[in-house]
This record gives sequence, C-alpha cells and structure tokens, in this order.
Amino acid sequence: MKIFLFGGTGFVSKSILCQAVEKGHEITYLTRGIRPTQTYSNVKHVCADRDKYESNLIDLLNNKQFDIIIDAICKTNAHAKQAIEFSKSCKRLVMISTDYVYDPFRRILNQSEKDASYAEGDTYGAKKRKAELEIIEAYETGLTNAIILRTPHIYGPGSKPGTIPKHGRSDSLIDDIGVKGKTLSLLQGGLGLIQPIYVEDLSRLILQIMNKTEAYNSVYNCSGPELMTHLDYYKEIAKNLERELKTEPYYFNKEDFNPFPSGHRYYDNSKLKQMMPGFEWTEFQEGMKVWVKHLKSQ
Repeated sequence: MKIFLFGGTGFVSKSILCQAVEKGHEITYLTRGIRPTQTYSNVKHVCADRDKYESNLIDLLNNKQFDIIIDAICKTNAHAKQAIEFSKSCKRLVMISTDYVYDPFRRILNQSEKDASYAEGDTYGAKKRKAELEIIEAYETGLTNAIILRTPHIYGPGSKPGTIPKHGRSDSLIDDIGVKGKTLSLLQGGLGLIQPIYVEDLSRLILQIMNKTEAYNSVYNCSGPELMTHLDYYKEIAKNLERELKTEPYYFNKEDFNPFPSGHRYYDNSKLKQMMPGFEWTEFQEGMKVWVKHLKSQ
C-alpha cells in the first residue's frame, strides 16, 4: 500500500513509520527536517514546514497518488485542510487526535465519543477539536473518508516517562526514582485515573484499522486496555528500577493547576473494541518493562 505520512521522526509517527516499513508498505513521509532521519528502502522523505509552505504541498510530490493519508501531527484546522486535500484522490484518511479535546471540567466517567463536551478557546485540545470538526465536515460532505483516533497518555520507547502535572515527560524521572530516591509530588496522591496506550500498539492499530472500510467516517476513543491510577503508573516504573517509590500528595492551587491532565482520563473504549475484535494489546506491565529497560540504556 502507498502511504503518505505527515510526521515520521516524532515519538508516535516514527513508530508508525517503522512498523509500516516492516509490513512492506511504500511510504512517503513529510517532516520539517529538524530531527535526524533514518534510511529505509521503499521510503521517500519530503522536507517542508506545513505551517509555512505557501503553495499546495502536493506540488512537492509531483501529484503522486497514494492509497491512504495518515496524519500523526494534525494540530490545527489548517493542518486538517491539508490532510483532506491530500486524501481527496484516495478518499482514505486517518487522523491522530487527543483526549484533550474533551472539556476537562465536564467529562463523563467513563466518557464515550458521544454526548461529550469539548474544549474551547486557544488551548491545544480546542485546536485539535477544530481540526477534528474540519475532517468530520469533510467526510459528512463526501470529500473524503476518515478515521479519527482520540489518544490519551501514550508511553513506550521514544518518549520521556511521567504523567502530568509536575513529573510529566521528565528527563530526570528515572534518576529521581532509581538513583536519587526522590519523593515525587503527585496530585491528590496520584489517585487520578488514566488508561495509557503503548506506542507500538497504537501504530499496529492504525495499520490494521486503516484497511477496514466499515471503520471510516467515525471517531474512536483509543485508550489502552487497562485502567489505573497515576500512582499505579509510577509504582510500575519503580518496580522495574527495583526501588521503593516515595510519594507525597499535593492539591490544587491556582498557580500550577492545569485542568486537562489533572482530572480523570477514563474513557469508554467499547466502540473501538467492537471494530477491532481480537486485537492483541500489550499488557501494561510488559510495556513498562520494555520502556524502562530502554530508558536505562539511554
């Protein structure tokens, strides 16, 4: 299959690229050229800044046709319009969105894709929601067919560890727990709920669901299979470092309160599970074991 991928050197997009290569797909991917790229057979790299490129990006590719467009870095409605334009000929588009599109103050537990309240303003989640709406309008009016995947916390090799706030995506977390034995400050003792998804599971899921015509023109919560607390997450890191986890609770204050990651992130995944019966998920303990081993090697 001929795939065009927006992204290819980031945490998620690199995983998609690597797995697509392993599956034998022909891939063209677009990045800004800031991060180093790997050389693969049957892969073409296009370098351009999609936020600054004034002409049609398709011109860069000499009107090359693709079987599907995967947008791993769609952050604005302008990005969504580019992805839609790219997908008009093949009418197949997958967009990676985020659970941040849900209004943090009006989430329902467990939050389904319907009957939802959405983020507003100029936040990351609100911009992602505008991008979603652009794509939803496109598939409702017949311009393309699209799958939107709303992901929560993604973990695994290629990313920094830690959930937010205070210890999110931390450069020092492994040393803080495993070497220095620091006490971590966890919001409300780390009792917020999360459903982490392993990065390689997400990539495999994308490459499988993109072939299901019945999955198109819909939005899916795309969380991992296990519900846990932030405290459970950090305990598993400490376990793999063979260290005792030391924590202390702290509570909301106006100075550092970020409502998006601070509430429960608990989602109804039944729609995705019905679409992907039999999908093999990585157990959190196994995924964390691989991740900590990778982080230690770095």
